[in-house]
Amino acid sequence: MLGLLDHWPGMFDDALMLVDDFALPRDYRGEDLIVIAGVGGSAVAGDLVLAWLGGDLKVPAVICRDYVLPAFVTSKTIVVVVSFSGETEEALSCFVDGQKRKARLVALSTGGRLEKYAKQVGVPHLKITGKMPPRIGLPYLFVGLAKILVTILENNRSEEMKSLPNFLAKLREQYGAESPTMRNDAKRLALKVHGHLPMVYAYPPLSAVALRWKCEFNENGKMPCKWEVLPELKHNEVAGWMREGSGAGFVGLLLRDVKESDVVGSDVENLKRYALEGILDEILEFRAQGGSLVERLFSLIYLGEYASVYLGIMNGVDPSRVDVIRRLKEELRRQTRIHEKLDASVGIHA
Repeated sequence: MLGLLDHWPGMFDDALMLVDDFALPRDYRGEDLIVIAGVGGSAVAGDLVLAWLGGDLKVPAVICRDYVLPAFVTSKTIVVVVSFSGETEEALSCFVDGQKRKARLVALSTGGRLEKYAKQVGVPHLKITGKMPPRIGLPYLFVGLAKILVTILENNRSEEMKSLPNFLAKLREQYGAESPTMRNDAKRLALKVHGHLPMVYAYPPLSAVALRWKCEFNENGKMPCKWEVLPELKHNEVAGWMREGSGAGFVGLLLRDVKESDVVGSDVENLKRYALEGILDEILEFRAQGGSLVERLFSLIYLGEYASVYLGIMNGVDPSRVDVIRRLKEELRRQTRIHEKLDASVGIHA
């Protein structure tokens, strides 16, 4: 896992070349809504792309983490179905649902059933590379989804991603296994979190990064993790720490942007001073690095990736294995024959 993380700069470079010639038919315009359908790392990649694009989204854009699309999806909706493996039941079900509703579908995967479905019904499919755990394939998922959305939006934001390979290569020198602990923020983060239950707090757009940290602590570190979003958590979450002793065993991880507004900065400082200090075992802050928003997002993501793998090692587990996730998928397929039913829905028969 550490070796694969070391290759992220090269993966971004490869992904940018891979999607360079991707295009969509002209009728993929005039949308009233964009839905990204997927779960797990695929959905988080969607969260990150939407966080990055922000104000460029002139129509609502939502993530669907379900077997069916929201009821408001129509023929004017663009539905981007994403599954790293191309075999994810939730994504495939949404593809079939979108076809029934005559939505304008786009598919993204390394192949699998999703690619077959797209070819069967004549839907654009962007094929990415990936012989790795899906969560490690985030560079391909992010760049692929970003390319699809900027194509729909007809803007040139793709140019901003071209700095990521060199930018992350510099961060790799700080976070990689060869970097000593005294100069390695990822190792020091893992040491601070080890033996505690982490809680990751952030304002948008870094709230998408907070979710990614939570997922990686779960999958790589094999440990529970909680995440919450500001300013919402000021109106509920903070009350949960007011009972004496309620914060014992917890460490707070605050993700902050160097370009945060005065209001956001005051909110975070007040949160620490009046709600968390003296309650939690420890409070740690992490500031995004980089100039562009996409660099700042991935500066924190890369930190969390390495830290989560170090945590897995410290917890005495193999960070690459997710046996319980695999077992749950296998049981669903065995009990429901869902793949066979979905195949039949698009006219594919064994």
